Amino acid sequence: MTPQHRETTVVELGAGAAFRLLTLMTHYRQPLNYTHAKMEEAVKILSRWGRVAEPCEDGPPLEVLEALTDDLNTPKAIAAMHRYRANGEGRKLYAAMRFLGIYDAGVCFPSEVKTLPDDHIAGHDQGPDTIGLAQ
Repeated sequence: MTPQHRETTVVELGAGAAFRLLTLMTHYRQPLNYTHAKMEEAVKILSRWGRVAEPCEDGPPLEVLEALTDDLNTPKAIAAMHRYRANGEGRKLYAAMRFLGIYDAGVCFPSEVKTLPDDHIAGHDQGPDTIGLAQ
């Protein structure tokens, strides 16, 4: 008897920021492997990053931008972000997380982040919309 195979839906995977990180950890030319184990890994990474991230208004780090201009090499950008965490470069990490859209107060809990900016507190507007239309 073969084991039953059940597909996992995106909705079952949970938090948006964790799912975005999960997808960015795979180069776009490779097949995406989204499983519960990979989702748990992404949540753990975001939690670790959240403890080091220092909120700032800095633009994305050059190393992250260079990785993305190299055939959208997101795994290389993620590797740079792991180095930022390991080296205690919280401002660079935060700037990269915000640039890639993976900073989420629902995953990086307020108690784990050095300072939580107002636009990441539940119930607040997220600031200007991201598609360029006036509100």
